[in-house]
Amino acid sequence: MIRAERAVQTGSNQQLNYELSLNEPFLEPNGTALDLSLFSRYTVESEYTTGTLTSRYGLQRAGALATLSRTTDGGTITSLRLRSELSQITALPLDPNSTICPCPPPVGFVPGRVVSFQLGTSRDTRNSRFNATDGSVVTLTGELAAAAFGSDFSFTKYTLDAQRLFPVGEKSTIVTRVLLGSAVGNLPLQERYVLGGPSSVRGLPIGFLRDNSIGVANLEYRFPMSALIPSFQDITSILFVDAGNAPISLNLLVGYGFGVAISTPLGPIRIDLAWGPDGTRQTWLSLGAPF
Repeated sequence: MIRAERAVQTGSNQQLNYELSLNEPFLEPNGTALDLSLFSRYTVESEYTTGTLTSRYGLQRAGALATLSRTTDGGTITSLRLRSELSQITALPLDPNSTICPCPPPVGFVPGRVVSFQLGTSRDTRNSRFNATDGSVVTLTGELAAAAFGSDFSFTKYTLDAQRLFPVGEKSTIVTRVLLGSAVGNLPLQERYVLGGPSSVRGLPIGFLRDNSIGVANLEYRFPMSALIPSFQDITSILFVDAGNAPISLNLLVGYGFGVAISTPLGPIRIDLAWGPDGTRQTWLSLGAPF
């Protein structure tokens, strides 16, 4: 598969993002799959200090992935991934509508290459991939980067992402989710856990906090609009509350909001409106569920 896009973001130059990937689902008779990928991705990132924007920058990630995976039973997949990724930045003005610096660089960013091995296992018992109403999915991963592999950074990361769905009445669902992550070692800014954004505490902007550990809890109530308006068969409404912090702490930052998901042949298209602890609003558009 070949995928390319020209990205134009406010306050930055045009960038070409691309990905070349190859999938072999039956590498050997036991069902081991092989995925290979070459990529280059450019995103505009932000850094905050005590809630105040202190840096904007363009983050360029380029590298390769090689993944071996095998399904050990009906719902469990175990995988081993090799990642080689070079990160570089371009400092941008704090005001996205300005072309005039100062352009303060982010604190803690170190350009360089990460070479790591990641071992992961995931068990998925949901009754549907895109419109699940029951079941659970639990993913546990461990990642090791070391100078012996050719990496400029040495660190270890452990991440647990657990989700459980509880059916409530006809097609309504309560969704609970917990994300826990911890890392030790020489962890540059671009490898730290990120609090804020569409799959974290949605009332906070992406990059509101970055740290070597993270704890997030999400609660959603999803219900079909057809229960109120029969002609709205393909629309689902969502109410949600998020809480979390980075680093892990009992002093939680809480956000809340509502969303609408529209079923399409490609999967649900979803819009979330969320309010953060200080009352500011964030809007997120995503294809599929945020987690």
